[in-house]
Amino acid sequence: CLVDDPDLTEVFRMLHAAEFELWFHGHTHDWTLPEAEFSGVSVERQRQSMARGIVDAREVWGIEFHTFGAPGNAIDANTTEALKAFPQIVVWFYGREDTNLMLLPRILEAESVSGTMATPGAFATALDSLIEARSELPVTTLQVHPNQWIEEEFQFFGQILEGIQSRGRFRYTSPYGWWRWQRDLGKIEVTKLSRVDYVVDLRKASFAHTVEIAPSLTQGAFQFTQIDEGGEVPGPSWPHDTVPINLF
Repeated sequence: CLVDDPDLTEVFRMLHAAEFELWFHGHTHDWTLPEAEFSGVSVERQRQSMARGIVDAREVWGIEFHTFGAPGNAIDANTTEALKAFPQIVVWFYGREDTNLMLLPRILEAESVSGTMATPGAFATALDSLIEARSELPVTTLQVHPNQWIEEEFQFFGQILEGIQSRGRFRYTSPYGWWRWQRDLGKIEVTKLSRVDYVVDLRKASFAHTVEIAPSLTQGAFQFTQIDEGGEVPGPSWPHDTVPINLF
């Protein structure tokens, strides 16, 4: 359930406004089997729990959840059925295959056990093994619990993120951001006019996206021209070490 704390509520609203995705992780966060919040109980009971959490977020925070992940990842066939009542939920962390929601897999662990960070060296070894074994892997997720960390583990997490970035194989996104990108994949046309001039055709896109230019790949500045239903709109120039443009 939501904490009755105005200051914390304001923090969540600010995070949402800054495009940090807040997702539904249960109303009671009860993952104790045999009767967890989303396992071992009826479809109706699971549906009621989802409804309470989703409505609370809408009324208290003013946001709509689009992603779901169960407490303790404790789920069953009734969870699949209960989620059908909430079409705004389109992404499922570590979900069941008997669903039409987008599933985000759990194939890489950032914590050695829940609430305890892996060492950067151990994580780097696991990451490189994953890259070698599954070079075409489109997306993976990291499950972490910062509220349980000690100071050293925050340092570990920063080093892990730096290690991921240094491999040049990944970009960070949110669950719903990945879902939106998959829906628009192939609909956004980018035409290169010169080394630093591009035209971005957005007329077929349904969602907002962000273009990121890796500093290691660029020099100087880039010029974008957006084409949407209103015609061509020249974009400004950006230095190479910034995130340049929101696509609408």
